[in-house]
Amino acid sequence: MENSVEHNWNAFKNAVMRGISQYVPQKLSMPKYKLPGITTDIGREIRKKDRLHKKAIRSKNQQHWKAFKYQRNQVSKLVKESHNRYLNKVIGENLTENPKKFWSYVKHSESESLGIPPLKTEDGVSITDKDKAETLNSHFFSVFTHEQKPLPQIGLSPFTSIADLILPPDGVAKQLAQLNLHKACGPDKFPAKVLKEISQTASTWLVFIFQQSFDLNVVPSDWSKALISAVFKKENKSDPPNYRPISLTSICCKVMNTLSLAIHVWLNTYLVKQMIVSSIKKSVKYRTVGLSRMILNNYHSGQTLGNSTRTSRRVINLV
Repeated sequence: MENSVEHNWNAFKNAVMRGISQYVPQKLSMPKYKLPGITTDIGREIRKKDRLHKKAIRSKNQQHWKAFKYQRNQVSKLVKESHNRYLNKVIGENLTENPKKFWSYVKHSESESLGIPPLKTEDGVSITDKDKAETLNSHFFSVFTHEQKPLPQIGLSPFTSIADLILPPDGVAKQLAQLNLHKACGPDKFPAKVLKEISQTASTWLVFIFQQSFDLNVVPSDWSKALISAVFKKENKSDPPNYRPISLTSICCKVMNTLSLAIHVWLNTYLVKQMIVSSIKKSVKYRTVGLSRMILNNYHSGQTLGNSTRTSRRVINLV
């Protein structure tokens, strides 16, 4: 008996996690923020300034005060120069490749609290973190599109059945090898760097899971979860509609979403073979790509692809 999609995904997940815990070095460290650009040499000059200040206070000697003020001005000059170099070189040059440093700098430069204030609703005021999360979750859920199920049955198709979709293993390995190392983990806690390093080996597992998931129209439970953060937009901070959700989903699920090109080729081959579209024009190509993405989105939301009549009629309407 063939294992389920959930079972195969958990087997792959547990194997990767065991490998991470056994072979990937880990170190626990306490986060400690300091001013950016403060080097070891500047820290030494700062400590020297502090010693001169204490000495001037004890002795009350004008020469000691003069030495302290000179050292203070020198330290201030060094800090400003180092800070400017940090902004121009470390942040400015890596703004596109690694924007996390920029946003970390902005976050620590803000003086106001970054927390969410009490939220006002028709049922009252949400004060605790749990109540705020429930309030925002209810609001985000209310604005989502609710798909109508089941899909209407049109009848038998006058065309032959579409061939099975075969996902390319090389495409999965290529997508894993091109992962951005600075992307955060999703609910499955898979680091992008690990998936990139084992792209050739992991692609064999994942292409089987992707193919089985597509054939059975079932996704693992981890792919249906997301880590959601509420980002303030504008106006009143106590009003839930003034927040928008930023979701962090599974990296493996995102890799499967990038395989829409394979779905486009699969669907376009069928349409041309059945003479539903006569030629691959540019406008038709873009419309079939859009249809492929729509099919993939419906698949992830739990809807079936249905028979070929329903698919072909949608293509005709789009074209």
